[in-house]
Amino acid sequence: MLIKSFLINLILPLLFIIHVITSLEQCNSQESCSSCLSLSNQCAWCSQNSSDMSTRNGSFFHCDTIDNLQLTCPDHLVSFKSYHYVLQNDSLSNAITNTSQAVQLSPQAVHVILRINDSEKIPIRFRQAEDYPVDLYFLMDLSHSMLDDKEKLSYLGRILATQMQSITKNFRLGFGSFVDKNVPPFVQPAPNTVERPCPTSYNGPCVKAYGFKHHMKLSDDVAEFEYQVREAPVSGNIDAPEGGLDAVMQAIVCDDIIGWRNDSRKLIVFSTDAGFHYAGDGRLAGIIEPNDGECHMTNNEYTHSDKQDYPSIGQISAKLSEKNVNIIFAVTQSQLALYQTLTELIDGAVVGELKQDSSNIVNLISQNYRKISSSIMMMVSNDLPDGLTVKFTPDCQENKRNKPECTVNVGGVLNFEVEILATKCINNGAPTTFSIYTHGLNDKIRITFQTNCSCPCSKVPRQANGPQCSNHGIYECGVCACEKGFYGRECECDKHSTNADEKRKQCIKPGTSDICSGRGQCTCGRCACESATTLGTDQRIYGDYCECDDFSCPRKNDLICSGADHGICTCDKRCKCKEGWTGDDCSCTTKTDTCRVNNTICNNQGVCECGRCKCNKDSGYLGPTCEDCPTCEHRCAATKDCVLCKVFQSGSLTDEQCDQCPYRFETIDDARKDRYHRLCQFDDEQDQCRFFYTYHNEKDQLVLRVQKTKSCRRILSVRSTIIIIVSSILAFGLFCLMVWRMLATLHDRREFAKFEQEREKAKWETDVNPLYRQATVKYQNPTYRGYKVAAALDSNQ
Repeated sequence: MLIKSFLINLILPLLFIIHVITSLEQCNSQESCSSCLSLSNQCAWCSQNSSDMSTRNGSFFHCDTIDNLQLTCPDHLVSFKSYHYVLQNDSLSNAITNTSQAVQLSPQAVHVILRINDSEKIPIRFRQAEDYPVDLYFLMDLSHSMLDDKEKLSYLGRILATQMQSITKNFRLGFGSFVDKNVPPFVQPAPNTVERPCPTSYNGPCVKAYGFKHHMKLSDDVAEFEYQVREAPVSGNIDAPEGGLDAVMQAIVCDDIIGWRNDSRKLIVFSTDAGFHYAGDGRLAGIIEPNDGECHMTNNEYTHSDKQDYPSIGQISAKLSEKNVNIIFAVTQSQLALYQTLTELIDGAVVGELKQDSSNIVNLISQNYRKISSSIMMMVSNDLPDGLTVKFTPDCQENKRNKPECTVNVGGVLNFEVEILATKCINNGAPTTFSIYTHGLNDKIRITFQTNCSCPCSKVPRQANGPQCSNHGIYECGVCACEKGFYGRECECDKHSTNADEKRKQCIKPGTSDICSGRGQCTCGRCACESATTLGTDQRIYGDYCECDDFSCPRKNDLICSGADHGICTCDKRCKCKEGWTGDDCSCTTKTDTCRVNNTICNNQGVCECGRCKCNKDSGYLGPTCEDCPTCEHRCAATKDCVLCKVFQSGSLTDEQCDQCPYRFETIDDARKDRYHRLCQFDDEQDQCRFFYTYHNEKDQLVLRVQKTKSCRRILSVRSTIIIIVSSILAFGLFCLMVWRMLATLHDRREFAKFEQEREKAKWETDVNPLYRQATVKYQNPTYRGYKVAAALDSNQ
């Protein structure tokens, strides 16, 4: 965070300084008040006479930044900002009665005064009103395949009206249908088939194909809607696509016939199970006249179906926007992808999946209407003049298809900011009007704007041949327009004067013949160099003879001298490189960090140029640091025995052979982490351990960097292996016994519990059991008493 804060505190002032310098150079180049104020809102004009102006760095400028002129010309400074004022601002409200209109957008009228190249921002608010009027026109494909859909819709009309009235109480329904153009090859040319194109198995009413029929004007009579849908006959055609776009165009533009209200949300529900014909398909039937986008209805039927081609998608989209109409495509699953693509090309269009019998049409319409009505998109009328740009900034995070679109529920408020910018003088500064509106609604904001194309001082009568211009020019806004034969800031120079040639010679660089090097004008012996804006670049021309510039030096990546941090362009058209850079264009770094490897530059097999190694062609070494040598003998096999001998005191070499190893050895912790040198790895003579080392050249000697320890595999003895196996078997057997004993215990406990439960159920009450008898029986004789009874009992036993 500290680094980020430091960079922000460092970069922002630099950007501000660059912006100020650029604005300064651009302002200084303007020679009239109107061009000065039209350049930037940072520029201002000084209408004071040149001779009375203060100077800055030995020169003065009528057009300068506002900050500079507040110091040098505070009493004659000409500048202004764009501003606006509201003409009408009715409060946002719902419609009180059916005749009153809701106010959903504010303000309603604004007047804007624009300075050229200076924008003005206007805050606007939108609130979706309750019970906003809705006109829903149901446009249905009545080819024979949609028969079951028609029958279903005729029973769902009242449910649809009830559902929509829960959203808005001001709701109306209309109905129309379409099939296709009644010309071959779209229909069967046989006479009997033309009159009755339905399948022979169908016995119901069937009429010949037609482009579009209007059955019912928009109304709140739900019973009439159900009747018209039920009584509408079906038809048929040959090809799968239908003429739906013909019908959509007529439903949009025939306002009086359809019955669209001016203050309603207009909605077309387009129901079909097939695709649609594009503009140009009419040529198949010899129809070449393009669709004119006008209403052609007679007796509620489209009359130009066989005269004009199908409308294009662009025409449909434009008419929907012009008439503020939204469209819902209710299509079957097989056509869903096609119409989904179509909605991406039409603003305010949505698509929903229609079941085969249209049983879900009510929910589909209500859900998609809520989606459309809650989506608010700001639009600009088509009469926006050239040179004027309008940008919307909504307070929501949504941005669909790069359009200012937000979602809001009924009663919710959205805030937008409209930024208006004029890049030139429009209509000579006369008032001009355009509109801002919400797509699909009639709420508009009328914007009247004027561009300020002239300076106030230009309206003051100009002074001809006055003392301000040495009696040889017209004085206006502090500058002189010299008469023919005179020049200079105050027209003080005479072309026909005897010393005019001497003054022109003062503008010619010795050894050349061009005045001001051909890049400036000589004014009374001094060169006025061309400005950067005149040349179409952000650099400058300077020097006593305009001989120097900032754009004739070599470039790299379209940057002069590879950029300001690499070098600067000097007057001799050469780059003066800063420290750390070299080359004609200062693009080569003098640092060698990227070329170093093992304290050597390019592995001693090349040279470092511009931060990159250039390997010697004859060495055979390649790579970014000249370490790879594909043609060299592989050193791993040749150095293996010496490594075993010198580092690990093993291997097949004798002591004398070991002493003759010509390499330099180094030990490291882990050779596998050394990514800069070639890695060697081998198993030792017992094949139980593996050792690793790397090699590289250093000062014409091969250096071997060997890992200190070997990586060994642990091998168990036979005795240990037998013990482990036997122990594992015993442990597994013991585990199995424990599991068996646990399962047996659980089983015994379960059986005992079951036994106890059954025994409890088997108990009988002794006083009610008829089979129960006592173990002894006692008899009483009422005649005898005492021992006689006992003696009698004993004798009987």
